[in-house]
Amino acid sequence: GIDPTGSYDLTHGVMKERLALNLSIFKNPNALGHSIVPAVAMLYFVGFWKRPIFSKVFAPVVMAIPIWCIFLTSSKGAFISGFATIVSAFSFKRPIAIQITIFVLAGTMGWAAMQALPRMSEISSSKTDEAIQGRVHAFKFGLEMMRTRTYGIGYARFAIEFERRYHYFKSAHSSYVYVGCEFGKIGLLLFLAIIYFAFRTLFSVKTTTDEEERVRRLLFVLLLSFVISSWMIGWYNRATYWLIAAACAAFHRIMLEKEQDQLAAETAANPLPEVDTSPRPALAYGGPQTATATINPAVTVNDINFGPSPTIAPHATGDEEAPPAKPARLWKRIRWYDLVAIYFIFLLTVEIWRYMIKHM
Repeated sequence: GIDPTGSYDLTHGVMKERLALNLSIFKNPNALGHSIVPAVAMLYFVGFWKRPIFSKVFAPVVMAIPIWCIFLTSSKGAFISGFATIVSAFSFKRPIAIQITIFVLAGTMGWAAMQALPRMSEISSSKTDEAIQGRVHAFKFGLEMMRTRTYGIGYARFAIEFERRYHYFKSAHSSYVYVGCEFGKIGLLLFLAIIYFAFRTLFSVKTTTDEEERVRRLLFVLLLSFVISSWMIGWYNRATYWLIAAACAAFHRIMLEKEQDQLAAETAANPLPEVDTSPRPALAYGGPQTATATINPAVTVNDINFGPSPTIAPHATGDEEAPPAKPARLWKRIRWYDLVAIYFIFLLTVEIWRYMIKHM
């Protein structure tokens, strides 16, 4: 009976039994559902993955709380985002055979189970769903503005300009649509570029401890869920985007410092062997065993019979431990192929945008 935010009245009133938390960013069931999605996979990596048996017993109980929360929101977008995020998180860095198995099960039994969730049946009738068609109009308007306005229509102008044209209020319901419409192609390119470099760090770094790998997987879940949810909810102007990017950048710097420290330690532990560069005495040509060591400036190089060359002693083998494997080299600067990849991702984003307009 304790409800200081008045969420009960909001949930059972305006939201028609769909769970909402009456705060500034969670007062909509979709916003609440999408915000809770990454918690499920994150709790798995925090409490279950490579943890002692005691922790594994309680992890599923704790994970049930956000799962039940998402279910009560009845958010189709949150269901889809959660499904894709969990499947991707469980298949991350797994052997190819296991990844294929996970994707096959997810695409068959998993998707069939998704159809039984509340309101998911509405997806099959999207052409007649008024709310979905309103989003289609918003997507079309945003794509038109991005193509015709070089620098977009300006920050926080989407709803104003949309209402001016269509005479009713509608938000874009997509971070990509918002950014492309309000900041133009350049803005969308920069928006995607930050996401690209965060993913590049998470995929390229080579962790050496379970805790480092745990952090990487937690960041992967946060970033991936944001990327997927951003197709269905407008989060472009929230701190979420910048905090995730900052966390990935901090992880990048920590691992880069560790890599540099390890290379410095290996250099100090295995210095290059010293080579004797002092001049060696020349042997007088002629006597096989009675030759005396003399230095004669008049003797040419071809007349000199040098002694054995200095050799470098190989590293000792046997029972010594092999040196630790060097971590993968993290990227330190933007290369030309990064720019190509970002532009390709931009084109792919626009194609997905057009596909959703056509098929929703």
